[in-house]
Amino acid sequence: MFYGTGERFAVRDLAVFGLVSARNDMSPDNFLNGNLGVSSVVERVWIEHMKCGIWSNHGTKNLRVSGCRIRNTMADGINLCDGTTDSVVEQSHLRNNGDDALATWSPSGDWSSKQICERNRFLFNTVENPWHANGLGIYGGRDHEVRGNLVVDTVQSGGGLLISSGHGAIPLAGTILAENNRFIRTGGD
Repeated sequence: MFYGTGERFAVRDLAVFGLVSARNDMSPDNFLNGNLGVSSVVERVWIEHMKCGIWSNHGTKNLRVSGCRIRNTMADGINLCDGTTDSVVEQSHLRNNGDDALATWSPSGDWSSKQICERNRFLFNTVENPWHANGLGIYGGRDHEVRGNLVVDTVQSGGGLLISSGHGAIPLAGTILAENNRFIRTGGD
């Protein structure tokens, strides 16, 4: 597991198979976690059996995640959280995630920096079988883009795409663009 220090990095062509079999939100059992720096790159990485694949927070800017495979996580596949800006997840495959497969979240809680997430993009990804929440989740923030994704078989309470100021998010602002996505057997509360 890598805990972000704010330094730029690149991770390519790697497989990571964890042993996480239960979700403990107090434990940092994520593959990548924290301030992931400016212009960092994650390409062609296969992640399984972690709490989250990638959880970024304030200070993360222009993160590029491409061609990754994230499966069997106990929580989110990828969450661009707490001030993450100008970042993109593209052409990746996420399956059997225990919360949102892909999310961007601008939390307003006491534990957060209260920095808004801006201009994050989810492009041409495939999401299958998220078993607790949504395929794609936009929770607050501004000017996000969700385009060309395929979401199949949400299992429990989640839908294909949720755009919301819920979960204690800083309210939505600007333009949230969602176009040319396909949702097959998705739905929810």
